[in-house]
Amino acid sequence: MIQTRARSSRGGFTLVELMFVITIIGLLVKFAAPYVQNVRTGADASAVMADLNTIRLAGFDYLVEHGEFPRSGPLGAPPPSLADRLPAGFEFQYKDARYMWLSSRWRGSEIYAGPLVWGPPELVDQVAKLSSNERIRARGICWFVYTN
Repeated sequence: MIQTRARSSRGGFTLVELMFVITIIGLLVKFAAPYVQNVRTGADASAVMADLNTIRLAGFDYLVEHGEFPRSGPLGAPPPSLADRLPAGFEFQYKDARYMWLSSRWRGSEIYAGPLVWGPPELVDQVAKLSSNERIRARGICWFVYTN
C-alpha cells in the first residue's frame, strides 16, 4: 500500500516558489531602476533650470537698470551686483551642480552673458534639453548665452 503524506493545515510556500518570486522581483527592480534614475535626473534638471531662470532674470534686471550686463562672478557664488536681486537665501548651487554668472566681450562691443551650470554630465545634458535658448556646451558644462 502506498502511503501519501497528508498536507498539514499550516499552509506555506515551497523553496522553489519563494526563489521564483524573488527572481521576478529582482528582474522588475533591474528594469525599473534606470527609469527611476531618469525621473530623478529630470526632476533635478527642472530644479536647476528654475534656478538658472532666477539668475537670468536678475541679470536682465541689472541690464535694464544699468544698461549693461553684470560682470562675471565666481563659480558657486553670485556676483556682488546680482546678490540684492536674488531671493533671500538663494544659493548658486543645487546638489552637485554649481552656477556662475558669466559675462564676456566678444567681437568688438557685443557682450555675451548669462548663467552657466557646471555639474554631473547627465544632469547638465538634461538641463540643456529643457532650454530652447542658445547655449555653449561641453561635458558637464552649459552656458546659456544672451547678448546686449
